[in-house]
Parts: sequence; C-alpha cells; structure tokens
Amino acid sequence: MKKFLTILGSLTLVLGIACLTGEIIGCFMTPIDGFLYLFGTTSHNTMAFLLDIPQYLISAGIIILAIAFIMKGKGSKEDDKLNLQLANTSKFGPWKKKRTVFQYAVLVIIFVHLILTVLGLTNIKGVCPRSLGDMAVKGELGISAVFWTSIIVLSLVWGRVLCGWLCVYAPVQETAANMLTGIGANPLKKKFVKKGLIYITTIAFWGSILFNIIKNINHIDFNINNGDSVNNIWLYVGGLITMLPLTLLFTHLFGNRFFCKYICPIGGLQSIWNKVSLLKVKIDHKKCVNCNACTKNCQMGVAIDNYIKEGDSCVRDGNCIMCGDCIDKCPKNALKFGIIERKSSSQINENEKRKTA
Repeated sequence: MKKFLTILGSLTLVLGIACLTGEIIGCFMTPIDGFLYLFGTTSHNTMAFLLDIPQYLISAGIIILAIAFIMKGKGSKEDDKLNLQLANTSKFGPWKKKRTVFQYAVLVIIFVHLILTVLGLTNIKGVCPRSLGDMAVKGELGISAVFWTSIIVLSLVWGRVLCGWLCVYAPVQETAANMLTGIGANPLKKKFVKKGLIYITTIAFWGSILFNIIKNINHIDFNINNGDSVNNIWLYVGGLITMLPLTLLFTHLFGNRFFCKYICPIGGLQSIWNKVSLLKVKIDHKKCVNCNACTKNCQMGVAIDNYIKEGDSCVRDGNCIMCGDCIDKCPKNALKFGIIERKSSSQINENEKRKTA
C-alpha cells in the first residue's frame, strides 16, 4: 500500500505541475491528438479544462504522499535507504558524449529561436508534429509540413536518427534514465513488451492528418508561414521543468525510452522505414565474442545478439535509434556505424542456409 500511494501521489503531483505549466496539453498529447484530428478538433480545445485544476491535483498529490510517508513500510533497512550518489551512473562512452552534446545543442537552438521570435526578429513558426496536425485540421500546410516530409524522406537514409539525436524529448528521457541509474534503479531491466502498441498511435496520427488533407483538398492553403506560434517562453521552460518529473515516473514504471517504444507516432512511422534504411550498426563477426553487452545496454531493448547469432551483417531492427550505446559498450569494437549494401539473392540464400544449419 505504501508503494502504491507513493506512486499515486507522485503521479497526481506531477500531473498537477504539468497542468500548471500547460505541458499537459503539449508533447504528451500528440498521440491523443491523432484520434481527435479525425473529429476536426485538437487537445487544445477538448482538454483545456485541465489548465483550470492544477491546484487541486497538486494539493491531492501532496496529501497522498504525506500519507505514504507516515505509513510503515515492510521492506528491509537496506531497501529503505536511497542511494543518491549520481556518480554511480555509468560512464559516458564516445558516442554517448557526442549524442548528449548534440541533443542539448538542439534544445539551445530551439530556445534561441524562441527568444528571437519574442523579440520580433523572426517569424518562423513551430515545426513540431502538433503544429502539422493542428494546421491540417484547418486545411493549412506550412513549414512543419515541409520539415516532416524532409524527415520522412531522410529516414530512408539514416533510419531513426531523429529519435536518438534530434528529438527534443530525447535528452529528457536519457537524463531521467541516468538519474534512476544513479539512485540504484535500472530502467533497462524493463522488458520491451507490446511492440505493436506504437502502431495504433502511428496509424491514428498519420491517418488523421491524411484524412484532413483529403477532406480539405479543394481549399488547401499552403504558406511557409503557416504554423503554431512559438512566442511563449514560459510554456517552453515550464514544459521542460514538467517533463522531467513526469518522465522520471513513467521511465520507472515502463522502462527506458517508454515514449519511443510505445507511444510516439513519429517513431512508429520511422521504425517501418528504418528496416530498409542505409545507415546501420554493422557487425564484425570476427571480433565479436558473444558477450551480449550490446543487447544488455540497448536503450530500445533491441535483441542485437539475435542478429549476431543469425550471422547478419548489421542490426536491421526497426526500433534501433542509432544512439551508439551498443558501440560504446562493445569491449571488442565489433560494432560500428556504416552504410550497408542491399543484399543480393545469393547473400540472402547463404544466410538462410546458415540459419537452418
């Protein structure tokens, strides 16, 4: 009961903070918007009431946590001790260092864009998926449509690089995982289940956008300046503040990269393209010693060891986000990024023979 109340209180509290910052109808609503677009509306309209109740949720969360705090737990003394030594977080490898710098550079670029917009020095609209969907409902297409069309096409070359390196939510998820690892938890232990769940939100989101474009085909307004405004500094800063505690909680409950695995319609579409993309993690079977360090440290729960056992030349899984963690963790440098050649019929037959041998 103590654990249940602690989780319930934490969830209620962070949801209250999310309502306070407005993030409750921000990034996390993208999958839900996929369904709402079919009815010609958005979460900004249907979920607006959430912005009026933050004080109640925050108060309820504090009360529930207070009750949980005074309850006696049944765990051992060692279980009750919280190791806050963040220094225990695994050391960053070369690719993780590069990726982390790149991820936070993206956040800085977005913030600079926001400041320039507020100062009236630029009028470039937002390119987030929500902006694309919101505009499609109105029969309008703009810079977000150009951006996401380009990303989808480029995915045929670089796979899910967006998820690992460019997504605004990537550093938040990884920071949450690092913090949980630092206090003795291991979000990588959560097994990747229900792999088909993400395709429900993917079909709903992209299907509804296509539906609205077809519905408005006779009066589509394309203007590069169409899109959602990005002039609210508090929504951006407050949103980041909200997203971290929410992500910590959900990462603890559902595992590392839960959003990329189960919810994100962008990642869902890219996972299909990813299987045939040119950029892959290549396998050097001569160096591999089958230690399984790559699989154990994969953020997305990809069974890299299966590709090794099958004698494949690279990891062809749709869930690989090209983060490079498996490359960093390989003690024999048997993995590396590279452009792969399409398999010939003779190579396919050879692999099939090897699998059945």
